[in-house]
Amino acid sequence: MFWSGAGVFMVALGKDAIFMHKVLKLKVTCLRQGVCKAGIPVTHTLKYADLLEKMGYSYVIYDYDSKNKKFNKIYSYKGNDNPETAKCMECKNCKYYKEHGSFDNVYIFDILEQREKERLEQEKLERKWNGENE
Repeated sequence: MFWSGAGVFMVALGKDAIFMHKVLKLKVTCLRQGVCKAGIPVTHTLKYADLLEKMGYSYVIYDYDSKNKKFNKIYSYKGNDNPETAKCMECKNCKYYKEHGSFDNVYIFDILEQREKERLEQEKLERKWNGENE
């Protein structure tokens, strides 16, 4: 199983998310059409890692380096492989997907970085219009 750090959450995708939903009772949401995700707060990582080890399942935890856009392996445990084969729960009526559309060819972190830049630029303009120093 593959967990990656995404800010204050550890996230699993596809079949790993489905497995964590079934075994650990984590909530699953749509990342995009056909791909589920499940996440836990980083502060709960040890709790769920201990549960997976107790059940005898392998996993790897990665931290995401947003500057270099790469994953760094932090920890791994070797046990039984994830038996799940489905990468999604076939949520054709998924509210998230209906509202947001498909992100198939777009990297979500790039979208968020762009939003942050635009927000900061807007705040900068507002301060300038209000006569505030930067």
